[in-house]
Amino acid sequence: METAVDTNILYGFIGFICLMLLALVGFGYRQSRAIGEIRGDIRRLETQIDGTNARIDDLRTDLGRRIDETNARIDEVRTDLGRRIDETNGRIDETNARVDETRNHLDRRIENQETSIRALHREVGEVKGMQYSLYDRLDLVMRHRHHDITGAVILTPEEVAAD
Repeated sequence: METAVDTNILYGFIGFICLMLLALVGFGYRQSRAIGEIRGDIRRLETQIDGTNARIDDLRTDLGRRIDETNARIDEVRTDLGRRIDETNGRIDETNARVDETRNHLDRRIENQETSIRALHREVGEVKGMQYSLYDRLDLVMRHRHHDITGAVILTPEEVAAD
């Protein structure tokens, strides 16, 4: 038994299948385009990541170089500072030695001056004693008068000065 299918149905079915194939081709095209864009974005991101990694590596290298330079400069400064401290300590020691020498010299001079002052003090005392003795003799000489007729020396009494 044969059933006859109307050709219009067959043409409709073939048209439907063609439309389905066309829709599948359009869907595949859109999918391949979207996949291509995604792959392009992924490649762009990979390129950016590679560039970023290269920049990070460059920064690490530069940072390592700068750290090494800074450490070298710190070592130079530390060495120079140690040398300067040693020089300063040497100068301080020399200055302390000179100060001690000057102090000892001044102590000796002070002792000599004190000895000289004591000697001068004794001499001044002697001179004062001689001066008082001279004053007494002058008083004796000045407190006399000669008698007009006989020429004898007459001592006059000491007069108190008026206020």
